[in-house]
Amino acid sequence: MLGIGGGGGIFGGLGPAKPDPRWPGHPGRTALREELVENGDLVPVEVEGVRGKRFVLRDEVGLLEAPPEPPASVAFLPPFDPLVWDRGLLGSLFEFDYVWELFHPPAKRRWGWYVLPILFRDRFVGRIEPRIERAAGRVQVLGLWWEEEFEPKRAVGFVDAMREALGAYMRFAGVDGLEWASHLDSERRLLGRRRQIPA
Repeated sequence: MLGIGGGGGIFGGLGPAKPDPRWPGHPGRTALREELVENGDLVPVEVEGVRGKRFVLRDEVGLLEAPPEPPASVAFLPPFDPLVWDRGLLGSLFEFDYVWELFHPPAKRRWGWYVLPILFRDRFVGRIEPRIERAAGRVQVLGLWWEEEFEPKRAVGFVDAMREALGAYMRFAGVDGLEWASHLDSERRLLGRRRQIPA
């Protein structure tokens, strides 16, 4: 569901929008995008409730016509994930408000320093703030926030999928320890079994 530009910046890697003398022979990303559309590699689509032009890959048009049942899996999306870049799409299609607060002063952070959206099936269900401490061999879960009306215990398949996602994150970090902030005692009981860390 690529957008032309804006906060997404999806096409930014293709270079400047228009021809630029600093890049001789480069037609500009607008022309490159139009060529992809003309060749049928990108297909323009309209999405109900979403403003602006959107594009999907030719091979994925069938997914829009007959979407498969989303798997019972959990993913923690990093701030530079293309889906997360597109704040407008997150808000209009998923009703999920996300701001990467890394550059905000601590007093102005609503969630935390490095908070990742949690995607379960085809829905954003919360946010997690994990901190990798390789020297100590652990991942610390500093914060966990659920979206309104999402109840982890009642969502079929969520608990197992969340445990798998935590395990995948630990493997990514190259550690085998998982610790929970003390204020996350109920989440620790539900999702993990390692010792707490101070709040």
